[in-house]
Amino acid sequence: MVRQFPFRAWLAGQPEVCQWIELVVITGEFALPFLLFIRRTRPFALLWGVSFHVLLLVTLHVPTIFFFLFPPQLLLFVEPETLVRWIERRRTRHAQRGRIRLLYDGRCGFCLASVARLFALDLFGRLEPIDFHGVADLRAIHPSLTREGCQSRMQLVEPYGRIAEGFDAFRRISVRLVLLWWLVPLLYLPGARWVGVRAYDWVAARRFLFHRNTACQTNQCSSNT
Repeated sequence: MVRQFPFRAWLAGQPEVCQWIELVVITGEFALPFLLFIRRTRPFALLWGVSFHVLLLVTLHVPTIFFFLFPPQLLLFVEPETLVRWIERRRTRHAQRGRIRLLYDGRCGFCLASVARLFALDLFGRLEPIDFHGVADLRAIHPSLTREGCQSRMQLVEPYGRIAEGFDAFRRISVRLVLLWWLVPLLYLPGARWVGVRAYDWVAARRFLFHRNTACQTNQCSSNT
């Protein structure tokens, strides 16, 4: 069954346009298997394949699983070497433009483990973790940075000068890291910041209690250290 989509009424009165669209779709469907196995045409075939299935989802009442089943299969035709080169180009580009500096407490094992997890999720090299204890003059990074602020919350300084701390910093990180995008809708729900800021500050103030965690072998996680 056909959905109610933009320009449906207009297309209903344009039979010739519909015939041309039908011809293009049928030709593309038959050509897709051949285009996928030719290296030079493969990127266009992948784009066409995903676009075609999006078109089906928008215009027809098809099961949602249909979209999540077939388009991902097209990714099997992406060569690993091509994907790695693309990722490396993105990492180089971000390095040239300036990475996002993340200041954390390097004397806190729990903090070190948390930053290590973020670094592992940083596919495109957006973050530059910095132990604030190793910085002689924090104002050289940003005029508003203080040791007291860095001690109580992680600080995020973006290349154009925007600064965020604590829960707000994590929300900014989730927007920047592709592998954390699934968290963005949750972190920006109404009321999420009210809860998040208080939860973050509660954990930060009592992070010495996490000394049982293997990430914090000593009792150096106290914010008073």
